[in-house]
Amino acid sequence: MNTRVLEFALGEQGDAIVQRANFSIQRSGVNSVLFYTAQNAQPKLRHPKYGLIFPYAYMVLFYDNARDTYGADEVDMSIELPDAPLFEKMTDPQLEAYDRQVYELVMNLQASIQAVGWQRYIMLSDPRLTGRITYRFKSNYQTQTTDMDPKLISPLLADPNYQLTWEEWQNLKGDFNWLWQAEGMLLEVRYMRDFRTESSKRRILDNLNVILQTTNSLSGASHPNEATRAKYATTLAGALLLRIKAEEQARALGLPILESYQDPTMVTGVPVPSMESVAKAEALKQAQTAPPEPVLRKAAGELCPQSGWWFTPAQVNSRRYFQQGTPFPAIGDSNFGTTFWQWSPDQSNPRL
Repeated sequence: MNTRVLEFALGEQGDAIVQRANFSIQRSGVNSVLFYTAQNAQPKLRHPKYGLIFPYAYMVLFYDNARDTYGADEVDMSIELPDAPLFEKMTDPQLEAYDRQVYELVMNLQASIQAVGWQRYIMLSDPRLTGRITYRFKSNYQTQTTDMDPKLISPLLADPNYQLTWEEWQNLKGDFNWLWQAEGMLLEVRYMRDFRTESSKRRILDNLNVILQTTNSLSGASHPNEATRAKYATTLAGALLLRIKAEEQARALGLPILESYQDPTMVTGVPVPSMESVAKAEALKQAQTAPPEPVLRKAAGELCPQSGWWFTPAQVNSRRYFQQGTPFPAIGDSNFGTTFWQWSPDQSNPRL
């Protein structure tokens, strides 16, 4: 039997994708949005440089808005995994054989994406962590840095350029996501690992999903207009400040950071500011809004730091006005020793 291949390109009309397929695809719609559902097919991304052949999928969904000519701007693929055994205990050889098959499938997918040049994408609010530390493992597996902010080990932070060993795969805890980008396309791979507990006999339900969409979708719209782009632009600095804060914590813990990573422009017409410029702007803002340094007292001979009313305990009724930069005088015949001038809590002009 011939393999059911579903060829598509982002931006291609949904009906054109259907016409090319050698099998039936369900078509439905809500208002002007068309939904296409293909079952049991091998998805193939058509692109002159970044084309990919994905693993066999038991379901592929793609969307097209009939009111415009932009075509399909998102494709969701549910990848078919090997038949899972009934889980009874961790040492079950059938479970190990199943996990090994899933591991090899995911590693082959990772290698194929890297081979054609897709680049890692890191969300603006996430720290640029790299390597093994971006994955979560069982508590009894080797030694990991402790006291980590949960933000630093979010599933979205998994480094897609790090190749997990078979031993590491066996000791994974929870899910992970990989993110890549290339020429206006955002590719996400989600691996959702089912619990392996020996409390009951049941079938393992792992999931592997691949989502391909336009990078413009990060703005909240697949095809943003001027207003949408402007709104998205206002969020960039705040997101980068979250990253800067997270990376400060990461450095304090000695975690590896991919310093060479540069944020690409993901939304057309909205370049991402550098982290350095955002940090400088925030420092300037904090300096401008910070309260003035408290003025406690200044010794005679020192220059007045701020124009206003000052007094000294060395003399009764000593409150007087000093201009900034004026030296404070000493009070002679005083039992207080060195004369100290203090900022007066009463800054009103004296009454006549």
